[in-house]
Amino acid sequence: MNLKYLALLLILSLALSSVSAYNVSHTKIIGVRELDNGELRGVAANLTVEVHEGSGRVFVEIKPLTQVDTQASARLAKEVACKILEMDCDKYDFYYIIESDFEIIGGPSAGAAMTAATLAALQGVEMNQDVFITGTINPAGSIGPVGSIIEKAEAAYENGAKIFIIPKGQGINYVEQTGETINITTLAKKNWGLEIIEARDIIEAYKYLTGYQIIIKKVTSAEIASQKYNEVMKVLSKNLISEAREMYKESENKLNSSDITFSKIDEIKNDLEQSNTYLEQAAQSYEKNNFYSASSFSVRSQILSRYVINEVEYYEMGETKDYVEDKLSKVNTAITSFETLFLKNRKIDDYGDIEIYSVVIDRIREAEDILNSAYDAYSEQDFNRALYLAAFAEVRKNTAYSWLTLISEFKGNLSLEFDPSNVKDIAQERIQQSKTSIVYARTVANNQILTKAEEHLESAITAFNEQKYVFALFEASKARAEANLAMESRAITNETVQDKISELENEAKLAIKKAEEKGLLPILALSYLEFGKTLRYNEPVQSLIYLSYSKEMAQISQDLVEATIGKSLIPKEVNIEKYYEPTTKMDRQTQLAMSITILIAGILCGATISTYLIEKNK
Repeated sequence: MNLKYLALLLILSLALSSVSAYNVSHTKIIGVRELDNGELRGVAANLTVEVHEGSGRVFVEIKPLTQVDTQASARLAKEVACKILEMDCDKYDFYYIIESDFEIIGGPSAGAAMTAATLAALQGVEMNQDVFITGTINPAGSIGPVGSIIEKAEAAYENGAKIFIIPKGQGINYVEQTGETINITTLAKKNWGLEIIEARDIIEAYKYLTGYQIIIKKVTSAEIASQKYNEVMKVLSKNLISEAREMYKESENKLNSSDITFSKIDEIKNDLEQSNTYLEQAAQSYEKNNFYSASSFSVRSQILSRYVINEVEYYEMGETKDYVEDKLSKVNTAITSFETLFLKNRKIDDYGDIEIYSVVIDRIREAEDILNSAYDAYSEQDFNRALYLAAFAEVRKNTAYSWLTLISEFKGNLSLEFDPSNVKDIAQERIQQSKTSIVYARTVANNQILTKAEEHLESAITAFNEQKYVFALFEASKARAEANLAMESRAITNETVQDKISELENEAKLAIKKAEEKGLLPILALSYLEFGKTLRYNEPVQSLIYLSYSKEMAQISQDLVEATIGKSLIPKEVNIEKYYEPTTKMDRQTQLAMSITILIAGILCGATISTYLIEKNK
């Protein structure tokens, strides 16, 4: 045997070792199957998650095929796990293998188990084989409710569980067939010696499933306070309040001097009074330094004041179709002229300019969208609605100009041109992400928030096809935020809504903090955070929506800058948000495979060396 043969064997041994050097985790999925008599019976399936070097792809293999939308669950599990660990998972491929003796039914209740197993695989941590979990997974990491808890608890016990984790609030179960209310925690302990633990989110459950705890850092308001943001938004809100007051006076004078009938005047007065209410709310928000809230209320006031003017003129002109057509034509001309005059040769000297230009373009595209809806109302001869939407579109165009004036507030050393086509790729990616979120949301939720998400997604797709990439990006991001919220809001009650608002507020603050650490001023994220907090008690659902928007917009700030400058942003300083015990431990099967590989390599090397020495002595 020569040295070449020896070298070849050594190389082969190293190759064998590297092939098996991937992370894998194992746990059980607890579901239910339907018997011939219609009865549901709890069953367990084996779940294996493998993480290999790759390009961010997700593969799912199921034996036998189930009725669960497992592909969507797997994608969301990967997204949630990577977000929690703050990992760039585009460098890995994820394999989810589910094996069972029976077909599992009952919805995507494997989501929590898949997420925990993904976390464990990414960290190389062994999962406790006597701790199981059931529950859907929500994008923020919270665990959603599932059915058939009692049947699943029994199946967990029969498959060796000592601890069974269920969604928070499902410890008490109402059995519809018998009308009984059962404490599953007491029942499981008494009948099977099984401990039931309720978990609000996957981080809370993870410490039982693996023995390791992931710690999320809390962010205070002081940590995200931005003097520059307040300076910029104060200028914007002051201008918008001034414009709202002038338009209110104009509409009031217009109504008072009109010769239309008293019944029409009384009808229009309601809009004028509401406009004044919004104006007062704007002034109050400004005094409290809630500048975006002040701006938002000012815009609402302007829309109604402009609508009052449109209404009065419409009735004075004898409610003619021609007046409505002429009004829509004038608004359309104003929007087109704005683009010609102000959206050419967009020069950038500071990161802040990028988001400002994006907001301006988004507002103009929204004005176009609203005007299209006004034309639809006109074609349906709903002239009052057409005039309201015309007012809305005109004011939205005016706010685009107000935002544009803020460009002068940012001074830097960049020398770039803002090209909306640079946003094409991230807009397309966000649309795809939104589609995935909505597909998954449909399997677990059906509410008004999800309907709104679907409308925003449709708007994003239309805008993208029309090459309006910035508007498509913003609409798709809103769609994803709403789809995620639709999933997370299923278990929210009047008693728990404030807790959920606090949770979303902290998540938005974390996202904003990360953007700020990269040298950005995420104006929209900060604005939506402020507005969401303002709506907290009077409009809690809207508060949840705006806080969800805030979290999404913080990421958009980074996406926009990176797309414009053509490179990734590096944080100014390292700031670890999450702390978990580092480990190099691998799953038992992987350890066994590696041990066998090393043993074989050692035997081959020993035999080779021995043979070589024997031949040499000869």
